[in-house]
Amino acid sequence: MAAPELAQSYFPSPQALTELITVSHVVFSVVFFAEMVLKLVAYSTDYFRNRTNILEFLIAIVGVCEIATFTDFSTILRLIRLIVFVPYLKSQLLMLEKTIEETLTLCGLILLFVFTFR
Repeated sequence: MAAPELAQSYFPSPQALTELITVSHVVFSVVFFAEMVLKLVAYSTDYFRNRTNILEFLIAIVGVCEIATFTDFSTILRLIRLIVFVPYLKSQLLMLEKTIEETLTLCGLILLFVFTFR
């Protein structure tokens, strides 16, 4: 839900859109918290042996803290969760990073060529 929430957030946004995003944020935070509690009950001490569960625990706790304090700082954690759970997206982001590195080198060479033979 974090990606569509970020895509729809802009300034100044309509009041109805802001309220919809706020309500969906609360609903998904409650769902994440309920999932965390159920997994914690089911796995007990084994819950914290999996790194993904630790990330989910952090997201759920931050979500509940956001609801209690009316702040918004878990969007980044949700994007990290999205990247962790979608391996294809993770591989695409790594490929994008490598492509940008190669493109910067190529752009540097083109600029050197243009300024040398100008």
